[in-house]
Amino acid sequence: MLIVDTINDALIELGVLNPNDEATPQDHEYGLRTLNRIIDQYNAQGIMVTYLQDMAFTAPHILNECNYTPAEYQASPTKWNSSITIGNCKDINTTAPIDIRELFWRLDNTDYNSKEMTANDYASISYKNVEGIPRRHYIRKLEDNSIEINFDYIPITDLELHLMALKPYTGVNDNGNNFAPTDDINWSFGFEKMLMTRLALELAPSYETNPSQILISKAAEAEDIQKRKNIELSTLKRRAGYGKKTRLDNLARY
Repeated sequence: MLIVDTINDALIELGVLNPNDEATPQDHEYGLRTLNRIIDQYNAQGIMVTYLQDMAFTAPHILNECNYTPAEYQASPTKWNSSITIGNCKDINTTAPIDIRELFWRLDNTDYNSKEMTANDYASISYKNVEGIPRRHYIRKLEDNSIEINFDYIPITDLELHLMALKPYTGVNDNGNNFAPTDDINWSFGFEKMLMTRLALELAPSYETNPSQILISKAAEAEDIQKRKNIELSTLKRRAGYGKKTRLDNLARY
């Protein structure tokens, strides 16, 4: 959904914009700044606002982008290894996803699905050093919140990795640029309604209007739903030992 649509809907809920009209660019810029502040507040409260993104990567450079000059980094060859790490200053230098919902490889317009396996499955593979098209993978979250993905084969050079990933919204996209009002964001289920209604409440004083009781109730209900989901997710992660190293994790690295 376009960010401008969320802003327009918030102004429509307030009654300051006709459903058939479009807010001004100035309204959109102000709305996005306000939305970013709202999301910062939710993050501070422990409610992580997330969105789904289709991420695509070619073989990473051998040199680390953060440890070499841009010229040295770009001049270095690219190569897949039996495992990659995604995160700030890692093999793939971008914000690490919270969760990976789907993983597949693309070669010459043909897609090859990959199934997730356990640490035990990965540790038992005897052909990790053989090149091919990976069909299974094992994902491990590291202590620095980066994501390590291990493959059953070393990917051949021309493969392109695709991830349908759940990412935290930080206001900055993968290119290091701030999100713009015209950007399209696939908010995780339920977040768009929560953000739209909360944005309407936050914008009300600036547009010299009072939100209706119905809007206030909508915002409270949408926020309560996401808070409950956040508590449930945190509980499941603690019970599963999320982010902790296990003996099998250590074995799987070798």
